[in-house]
Amino acid sequence: MGGDAFAQAVSQSEDHPTLHTPRMDPATYTSLRDTYTQKLVSCLPSARVLPYKEAPEKTDYGDIDYLVATSDAVNFSELAQHIGAAAYLPRGTNTASFAVRHDGHVGSEPTRYTQIASDRPNARQPSKTVTLELYAQVDLAVASLDEADWRMFMASYSDLSGIIGNIIRNVGFTLNHSGLYLRLRELDEAKPKNYINVSDSDGMVLLTDDVSMALSFLGLDVSSYDAGFDTLADMYAWVAGCKYLYPEAIFKKRDTCRDRQKARSRPVFTGFFDEWLPSNKPAFAPVRRASSDATLAPSTGNVEEDTLSAYRLEALQESLDCFSKQQDYTTKHSTLIRTVSNATAAYLLKPMIGAASGRQGTSLTEILRAFRRWVGIDENGKLVVSEKRHMDKEALLYSVLDESGEAIREREVVEAWIAEHWEEIRRKERMTAKEGSA
Repeated sequence: MGGDAFAQAVSQSEDHPTLHTPRMDPATYTSLRDTYTQKLVSCLPSARVLPYKEAPEKTDYGDIDYLVATSDAVNFSELAQHIGAAAYLPRGTNTASFAVRHDGHVGSEPTRYTQIASDRPNARQPSKTVTLELYAQVDLAVASLDEADWRMFMASYSDLSGIIGNIIRNVGFTLNHSGLYLRLRELDEAKPKNYINVSDSDGMVLLTDDVSMALSFLGLDVSSYDAGFDTLADMYAWVAGCKYLYPEAIFKKRDTCRDRQKARSRPVFTGFFDEWLPSNKPAFAPVRRASSDATLAPSTGNVEEDTLSAYRLEALQESLDCFSKQQDYTTKHSTLIRTVSNATAAYLLKPMIGAASGRQGTSLTEILRAFRRWVGIDENGKLVVSEKRHMDKEALLYSVLDESGEAIREREVVEAWIAEHWEEIRRKERMTAKEGSA
């Protein structure tokens, strides 16, 4: 939260001044972190209290972050009282901020604060009076025991997980709050097309949520990670050992205004990609030869794109072998391909149905929906009107596409079939809907 949570919150008492929570020097931070680690452990004896691992060489700190892993509910009001906090700010059921005095002074009953709603400009604002006393912001997140280690990995060492995630993204992997995922190439290709409605979960396979297994697979030394890093250079050199650090993938990234704005607030992240890596690339980013199987990747005619595609295909097979996820991948892949193909077919058929029926707007949408549910194929691969209605996810519209998956095959034949059957298909859908509502 960056140490400014209480500056953007109001207390229950209107005359309470805004708490002054300046950034802390390393000595103050370390002293307070050790003190409140002991207090939290004492207050939560059945929980794992884990202070986040900070990036090396930080010169100041905005707050003190903890993860509390427990199977029990945490009462933030009671916890604030027990650790001697002057104030607390709940942020949902699993996250809260606490304000504690730098000098260790413990006052009376902790004051509850409420975050200012950004969509209510006329709401009460923080007091313009700021306390003379110095406070530290302690941020606490509650997680289950099962997810604690992965959550710690994602949050520790500043932007380390973000650096790893950026390294591996363009070769088909995603790091997020719940694990290391394989991301299907077809998902990336479908997302920019607004007529294809797919979510990330439709095209991602969970490989592992075990930190050691994930790091080992990526070629990163687990013991070095556990020991920690003395300098940023040490951390950068360690992460550069990732076996998927390919120049063709690393420097293929977007350059939008949002990306540039985000980068300015991530000095550890930009320090690696914009400064350290370009200076050390020859030593830490050797170009790997893709395996023979990777040559099966489709050619685009662009050497850089083809190289990246080959790397991605190689990484795909390595991950499936390492984590025994071939069956999960096959199931996810076939379902995604069908979803994308049906959506593409519907997009291409819509103007053809409109031309044949003379309908548009909601009337055309109704007919297209009926096509999803009643179009079938016979044993010869010819279009037929199904005897039995099927759900949208079982649609067979994809059968009208050619081998490219991007165009209608035998377009004139399909146009003639639509002209002959669109009224019958609409009628069947209406009758079924009417019977269902009766």
